[in-house]
Amino acid sequence: MNYKIFKETLYNEDIGTYESYGIKYMNNIFISDVSTDSNSLQGFVDELNNKNANIDCIYCLIDKFLSLQ
Repeated sequence: MNYKIFKETLYNEDIGTYESYGIKYMNNIFISDVSTDSNSLQGFVDELNNKNANIDCIYCLIDKFLSLQ
């Protein structure tokens, strides 16, 4: 399992403090603030792991995931 989600607390000037989830790859690459919906992001991360998704394509895959939300 190369991909995992992580939880973070962030601040935005317009909305204040909020919880969001990011994607961690191999414990050394972190992509912050991908989604506030942990369940849908977990499903996406499970799919990345099942398909052995290449990290080089991760931003395109995230864009596609977000466009379907």
